[in-house]
Amino acid sequence: MKNFHPLACVAFIIFIFAFMMWSCGDGEDVTWESKSHQWKLMSLGTSKNLNDIFVLDANHAWTVGAGGTIISYDGKKWSDPIESNPKTTNDLYAVVAFDADDVWALGHRVRVHFDGNTWSTHTIKEDPNLNHTVKGATVIPKTDGCSNATRYQGWAVTQDSNYYRYDGSDWEYAAYGKQTDRHAISANCEGQIWSVGNHAKIWTWTQANGWVNLTPIPEILIKKPINGVSVCQDGETCNKQGIVKWKHVLAVGRVHLVYHSKNGLLFDKYDSGENDKLLNDVVYLDESNAWAVGNDGTIVFSNNPPNYWEIQTWDTELAEGKPNLFAVAALDAEHAWAVGANGTLLEYKPSQ
Repeated sequence: MKNFHPLACVAFIIFIFAFMMWSCGDGEDVTWESKSHQWKLMSLGTSKNLNDIFVLDANHAWTVGAGGTIISYDGKKWSDPIESNPKTTNDLYAVVAFDADDVWALGHRVRVHFDGNTWSTHTIKEDPNLNHTVKGATVIPKTDGCSNATRYQGWAVTQDSNYYRYDGSDWEYAAYGKQTDRHAISANCEGQIWSVGNHAKIWTWTQANGWVNLTPIPEILIKKPINGVSVCQDGETCNKQGIVKWKHVLAVGRVHLVYHSKNGLLFDKYDSGENDKLLNDVVYLDESNAWAVGNDGTIVFSNNPPNYWEIQTWDTELAEGKPNLFAVAALDAEHAWAVGANGTLLEYKPSQ
């Protein structure tokens, strides 16, 4: 019997292994591509930057942006944009809804209210404390089994680290001081707040202790910001490991890094995949669904936050490349939206 050369045997084994990997990998690519292409570019009839989006329920959502742009969603279609409207021409950076007839858009020295029928504007002339640019806002969610420990229903953070608190009728000014710029804010149903900003800093607020800086010592000298933060919207599922309920938090910003906390106090760093783009916002829906969006149209998804992030694509070809995405929101695991530069709105829905 003829003997085979050892190198030939090794080459044959490598060939078989590579073929098996190629065959399996091809199947995986087909499955993932089918899912990733569920993001579709929607036409909204505006070229203004869209800076934030809020989804109240299946029939109510709003996105806001530059020049006073406001666009609403009724469950079937997005409205025509209100651009440079008579209410304000100031840039809007945040939108929150406490109910379908209690919606607030906030931005550069202005806040605009919708009562279910019309929009009305509060200006700096009416409130000298409006001499701030609001960059982020949050609603304290109403959840069964979780009692709000404060009287506030919402919070907003300004570029110069001042705050507004919403008491159900109007926003109350709550100065904190001119610290490093802050970009985003999120809350749990107990009324605890998390705020993020430049130099990779993370803060938290409770009624008992006020504001506390949670930034780990090694991170203090880091110059890159954290741009987005989200408390898990389903405290029950995110508590699967038996750690403090309602306090699982994700934060994003620095290139391909995600910060995660299981108790709202200690944050660990995770890698969000092979993307090399700055991340601008994150939505933490439940234990199996989280999305983060960023520059150059980047969308990353995790089915096990904070681990196993995958890049999701949208296949529309644009002449000047894909625009930066500034905000993301989700109704459930099968319906999400992202907004960004040049009037970009992406919709995530199951494949038909």
